[in-house]
Amino acid sequence: MSTKTGIPILINREVVSTFQPCKQFQNHGSQAVVTSLDFDDNGQFLISSGDDESMYMYELKLGKPYGKPIYSKKYGVHSAKFTHSTNHCIYASTKEDDTIRYLNLSNNQYLRYFRGHKAKVTNLELSPSSELFISCSEDHSVRFWDLRSNHCQGLLNILSPSFAAFDPSGLVFAIANEYNNDIGLYDIRNYTSGPFLKISNAVPATASPLNNMLNWSKIEIANDGKTLLLSTLYNKHYLFDSFNGKLISTLLTQEPSSFLDSTTYRSHTSQTCFSADGRYIFGGAPNGTVSLWDVKESKSKHGLASTNDVNTAGSITNGTPQLKPFSHLKGPEGHTPRSLLFNPKNLLLASADKDVVLWIPEEPKIKTMSEK
Repeated sequence: MSTKTGIPILINREVVSTFQPCKQFQNHGSQAVVTSLDFDDNGQFLISSGDDESMYMYELKLGKPYGKPIYSKKYGVHSAKFTHSTNHCIYASTKEDDTIRYLNLSNNQYLRYFRGHKAKVTNLELSPSSELFISCSEDHSVRFWDLRSNHCQGLLNILSPSFAAFDPSGLVFAIANEYNNDIGLYDIRNYTSGPFLKISNAVPATASPLNNMLNWSKIEIANDGKTLLLSTLYNKHYLFDSFNGKLISTLLTQEPSSFLDSTTYRSHTSQTCFSADGRYIFGGAPNGTVSLWDVKESKSKHGLASTNDVNTAGSITNGTPQLKPFSHLKGPEGHTPRSLLFNPKNLLLASADKDVVLWIPEEPKIKTMSEK
């Protein structure tokens, strides 16, 4: 993180606890649900997709929509992701077929089509270091693609639903599989040999009264590569050590509500994210707030909060360390942060429901590293 002049910014509890909404966009239809968010590599632009079959770009420096809306009425749109060029994106079709489309955002022309999936594509993840990307589908497969070729580069047969995430190097990826209740970590250079680390029984059998199905919604590896976060639609999320697969802590939030009310939102909800430094976790809640957890706190004393912390947030239930939020952020009236994403370069958080909201911290709380 840095200021506009390039001076590094100190991210701490005081800063993240002051995040507040600064912009709210209702560009998608009034009844439309925003189904995905993504920042470009430089953190200057945001793209959103909605079930109104449209995409919008936002210029973050100016805090306003950028250009005209991009429509995909014939094919639908989900999981819109920037490539390493701000002018290009990939997205999944939601009707007609299950083709992944590679689009030039400048002229609305398709550059390439990626065909092979036989059912809805639920997740797209682009490698941070190459032109490779991963797609997960309800056809019980995970496919590997290269932006420079129409042809599928590889295939894993994994029961749906599944979710993918890359580590910051792009050499390791994770596949979370709710059906088998496991998470596999793979070497991108040798993934056909299977995972080099497998987290079995990732979620404790007693975690949910809902037939032990928590409706997993997202997996993410922190930018420091040390921790892995499994997000669910229930009132618990799970933080793992990326190197040994150990469950570090169960992140507690409030009781489940509208996140579980309808299957409509299942593939549209990814309500947790890491801060850019991997230190903090943000989690959306049905009451419109965003909860905050400290990864360092979850690691201390085997997942228990330090006695010097503001609140006694840690506990152990059935041998599993548990952690409560150290703070809550209040969102705009009527906004439910179903999806959250932290900017990779700037102190900015985006959330989405039927609108898109940008959050920034209070200016007086921001300090540079030299002021530490």
